[in-house]
Amino acid sequence: MNNSEPLKSELISATKTDRLTILLMMIPFIMLGESLIQSLLHISLPPWSLLQQYSSRMSEEIRFGIFAVVVIFIPITVVLLNIFSIITFKYNRNNKIFNISFKIRLFNFIVIAIAGILAALFIYHTFSDYIRGIN
Repeated sequence: MNNSEPLKSELISATKTDRLTILLMMIPFIMLGESLIQSLLHISLPPWSLLQQYSSRMSEEIRFGIFAVVVIFIPITVVLLNIFSIITFKYNRNNKIFNISFKIRLFNFIVIAIAGILAALFIYHTFSDYIRGIN
């Protein structure tokens, strides 16, 4: 394609996306890891222990909001960030052609798969608890 102009389609660069992705995915994995350590080894670590200590004082909506943000919305945000980081747009003004292409980056595909599976599992868990009537 001659005379193609790349359009500004990235909010942040691919390397910044990688760093942000790792930082964001650490949050749910830390919380899940701490809950696993507590149930298997009976050791309470913050922030999980603080969440359990003060959860009885919180309303059900706030507890669900924290759960939803940590294990559903953060992974969905990571998936969307990685999808947008592998898509590039180009526009050819002469031929009036808009070209959408994907950069194949293994790291992004792995992160999309892991975060997508994590979000899907907890969405399924949330809906199954709701259907069964468990709070």
